Amino acid sequence: MNKVVLICKMTPNTETNRQLVIAALADLDFSDFQETEEGVQAYIQEDTFDIQKVKKSPVLSAFEDHLTFSYSTIEEQDWNKTWEMYYFKPIVINNQCVVRSEFHTPHPDFRYEIIINPKMAFGTGHHQTTHLMIQTMLRHNFQNKNILDMGTGTGILAILSNFKGAKEITAIDIEEWAYNNALENIERNQGNNINLIKGDVTSIPDKLYDIILANINFSVLQKDLPYYNRYLNSGGKIFLSGFYENSMHELMEIAQNESLHLSFKDKRDDWMILVLSK
Repeated sequence: MNKVVLICKMTPNTETNRQLVIAALADLDFSDFQETEEGVQAYIQEDTFDIQKVKKSPVLSAFEDHLTFSYSTIEEQDWNKTWEMYYFKPIVINNQCVVRSEFHTPHPDFRYEIIINPKMAFGTGHHQTTHLMIQTMLRHNFQNKNILDMGTGTGILAILSNFKGAKEITAIDIEEWAYNNALENIERNQGNNINLIKGDVTSIPDKLYDIILANINFSVLQKDLPYYNRYLNSGGKIFLSGFYENSMHELMEIAQNESLHLSFKDKRDDWMILVLSK
């Protein structure tokens, strides 16, 4: 499946304006953001791209003539080559975990070595939110835990859960291309105890989980957090990322209504992670 690259040029091209644009595009399911000398580039699946939705976004339309858009389609084969050549470099997190692809040199000296071929799916460890999730997971005990990974993307968080000794892992993604990519990566990393499901929050198997991982955009987290809580074991934790710091208070209001308590938070370039406890 092809992707669309959206090029946003803005005046003035300030850090504040770029962060506002990125946050608005994230809510429209864009990902893989790059800040440029002229503004921001973002990527989205071709079948979900709608330039009119972009132009009608309350945040983006408020820029009026100070923000212009252009876009083009990138074929899947070209996208994969671009990732391999320019973007997907091995990444090391907390000196414990290395994320690399098959064309990179092996690093057996790290405690956790995750091999990811990203294709069109989100989740290589390079984005701030995936980095935050992995960094936080490394600090927590997953041994013999039942895990739910919502919006699994490449399957990277489910794979790390397996490496950290989780008992059983359920990984869910709504996109066919993400499901197929996660399936390949799970097999590549011998994730035999990972149950991969194509679906959304309504596809969660009816059982309780000790840890729920959700690295998804803000609008989905806002809508689905109460559903996650239904499937969370007493004493369990929900890891939330995929949103900016200025959206934290809205998620915390929902969490408080669900009797969930904040046990940890962290930030990376204005992107946030929250760990909520039940």
